[in-house]
Amino acid sequence: MMFLQHKNIVQFLGYCSHTEEEAMKYGGLIMADRRERLLCFEYLSNGSLDRYVSDASCGLGWRERYQIIKGICEGLHYLHGNYIVSMDLKPTSILLDDNMVPKISDLCLSDFFAEGQNQTVIEKKIATQNIYCLGVIITEILTGQKEYYFANDEKLLESWKERLLHTSSADLILLEQVRVCAEIRRACRADDPDKRPDTGRIIEMLPETETDGAGAQGDLLYMEFNVMECILKGTKKPGILSHQLLLFITGNFSRQQEIGRSEFAITYRGILLHPSVAVKRLSMTKEFDDRLFSNEINTLVLVQHKNIVQFLGYTQEEAMEYQGEVIMPDTRERLLCFEYLSKGSLKDYVSDASRGLEWRSRYQIIKGICEGIHYLHGNTIVHGELRPTNVLLDDNMDPKIACFCLSRCFVEHQRSAVTPNKIESMCLKAGGPDWVHH
Repeated sequence: MMFLQHKNIVQFLGYCSHTEEEAMKYGGLIMADRRERLLCFEYLSNGSLDRYVSDASCGLGWRERYQIIKGICEGLHYLHGNYIVSMDLKPTSILLDDNMVPKISDLCLSDFFAEGQNQTVIEKKIATQNIYCLGVIITEILTGQKEYYFANDEKLLESWKERLLHTSSADLILLEQVRVCAEIRRACRADDPDKRPDTGRIIEMLPETETDGAGAQGDLLYMEFNVMECILKGTKKPGILSHQLLLFITGNFSRQQEIGRSEFAITYRGILLHPSVAVKRLSMTKEFDDRLFSNEINTLVLVQHKNIVQFLGYTQEEAMEYQGEVIMPDTRERLLCFEYLSKGSLKDYVSDASRGLEWRSRYQIIKGICEGIHYLHGNTIVHGELRPTNVLLDDNMDPKIACFCLSRCFVEHQRSAVTPNKIESMCLKAGGPDWVHH
């Protein structure tokens, strides 16, 4: 402990080993040595971390929580770099100074390993002991609960959005920190110890979301959030959206936020405050017709009906910085943004009359689909793939028709549905008579 010097480790000041004689009864009266060992450390005025654990609705703000998470990770990384594994890592052994900077304590209870010892053995101990404990601590800092169910982080992110988006525009960047910390704690608590990250990887992830100099970026994101909210409310028309915004709300296209996958696109849930949105990431592996894409975008912008999924906007290219200049890459990433329908697709509710939805709900769905199709046909739009998976349901089980434009943008799909006479019957290709006759 004398050689440990780090801002996130409690400073060891010295020790005392004192021995004195004392009279004791042992059959008769004897004189025995009584030994007393004392350790001296710096005093941390704000006590231990467990006093400050709470959920997102109260307690410490996010900046303080992030500082604590980052400090613990850096302190643990320093220990592991010196072949030390804390055997008692928990909130009561994390102390806080006057500035709420965390410091790891109780290292006298740790195991010390010789530098020449097998590195594989050391890494295994780190993975099985400290890394999992770190995941538990981060979970408590984020949620206030040790055993928080962490298979899906949507509710966690939404609870922090609720708090952060009501403070300042720069807090949009802080929300990315919440997402990264949630990802770290989930990885740290992996059932398979071999899949848990080491402290080096964790440290690499954290600086990616630092906020120094990010105020302008936060202001821009905040403005783009407002534009999205206006489109959702119908006070602004759909249009070009920022690629950065769609990347941000989908967590960099996180697998955790993936909600659908088809031949032509992967769909992600984009988490705003209220409500969420759906972001379609079109496949770039197939031949794509840019002219048709522009035409379909124009169609989507004009379509407005209660039984058609609302189109919010799109982006089809991303600016990149290369050698100090902004350039446009050869490969465009095309993203489409729609309203998010919470009940999923009609396919999930199809059943016979003996179970499932009541007749009133089924009739409401049938009627809504018919009205949506009538609106499309009235605007000379024919749905090429009308089926239960492309009929989505909102909170009130009202149906909304989706995916009536995208597939036509892919050249391969055009070749498989070549003539105008066939288009109207494509929706029956699961076995309908019109398809068979053609």
